Amino acid sequence: MLNKKLFTKISLLIVLFIGFNSFAQSQAIVDEIVNAEEYSLFTEKLQETGILASLENDADYTFFALNNEAMKNIPSEIMNDADDLNTVLSNHIYKGKWSLEELAAEMNSKGGKMPIKAINNFYSGVYLDGNQVIFLTPKADKITLEEATVKPDGVIYNLDQALIPADF
Repeated sequence: MLNKKLFTKISLLIVLFIGFNSFAQSQAIVDEIVNAEEYSLFTEKLQETGILASLENDADYTFFALNNEAMKNIPSEIMNDADDLNTVLSNHIYKGKWSLEELAAEMNSKGGKMPIKAINNFYSGVYLDGNQVIFLTPKADKITLEEATVKPDGVIYNLDQALIPADF
């Protein structure tokens, strides 16, 4: 009887440890962006809108994160409208882990360009220009993607301008 209780307790501890480790690993990219001072305004609004809380714990994400300067340049009418702000912020989060190398390889297999879909089903274009990966914003601005922060569960690119839909 004692061995069965001990086995049960040890089994429970193992399950809890594995579960905690999986949760901790799946949150590495979220922890990274939340703790980065350069994205403090972005993450503050992601938390206020509930976007961060809505992300799946076991999924990989690519953040095209707005640095603090970019957040300050979002028009006040968007910042003051909860629905518009949610839309704009959601445009910056994509399911999947898209490092520069992975984007380039995928684009090479698709003729040098491809659309990628944000968590709110908003599509942005990405294409190759020589060896550079170019992100095309909704208003046709071009952003050259540079090395990003890469974690086991995602990627963070630093953007200095918001992906605001063309009809805003």
